[in-house]
Amino acid sequence: MTGFAEAVTQLRQSLKGETTPELTGADYTRRHDRFEAASPQRSLVAQSIQRELTGLAEKEVGPIDLLSVGCGDGALDEIILEANAGQIRSYCGIDPNPEQIAACRERLSHYPGTSFLHQGMAETIRGAPFSLVYAVHVIYYVGDPGRFIDQLLNVTAPGGLTMVAVAPKSPMNVIAELFWQSQGTDALFSEDVDRLLTEIGLSYEREEIAADMPLSLFKGASADEDVVEFTVQAKLDQLSETARTALINAFETSAIEGADGLSLEHPVDCFWIRR
Repeated sequence: MTGFAEAVTQLRQSLKGETTPELTGADYTRRHDRFEAASPQRSLVAQSIQRELTGLAEKEVGPIDLLSVGCGDGALDEIILEANAGQIRSYCGIDPNPEQIAACRERLSHYPGTSFLHQGMAETIRGAPFSLVYAVHVIYYVGDPGRFIDQLLNVTAPGGLTMVAVAPKSPMNVIAELFWQSQGTDALFSEDVDRLLTEIGLSYEREEIAADMPLSLFKGASADEDVVEFTVQAKLDQLSETARTALINAFETSAIEGADGLSLEHPVDCFWIRR
């Protein structure tokens, strides 16, 4: 078996001339749902947010108001709202995808004080100051990350928290980046956000959350094509056998020994900014 670096080189070469259209619309939503269901990351991020909410409550900063930017279907936010019933005064979810914001509204509208906005990430974020503002796996999709972070801070109340969650350049994302590059898309990772926040001059805490997914989801008889396609953010039905083999080899050579066998690391970094 080749090493990971060699496997990445082979995959890069094999993708030349390949057709790998990006995921959009219903294709994106379905694969996203499958991927999230297969990963423990969402629950781990929810635990991180819950810890900080507990800290805000202990400081008695007043009623808790939440803003979720890029809320998707509200699955993450439902965990937060359910765990803090009676303690959260208001919740606002923002998402540019009309299907996702509709799903979020259907999922969360029975909680008191909820509101939902369908707007693009480039649009100005408005609203009363919020105790906690968070954007999980959203910053990849904005044209100006610095302006986006500034907007989040502008709607965070004094004494409140802003959180941006973004993937580091782990082996899984090194693989994915090759597909993004073939689509003409520039990738952004937590290392870039770290550098950006430092350049802006903001004080922040970087929390590294470890998670992994079974290698069996990516190769072999139990492989899940939706999970694979969401990982690389591309439709792979036109991928040649050579490129497919190179992709599987890259996944395999990046695997680590986990508690339940071979796994792929699926970490996320949360950047916490205290106002």
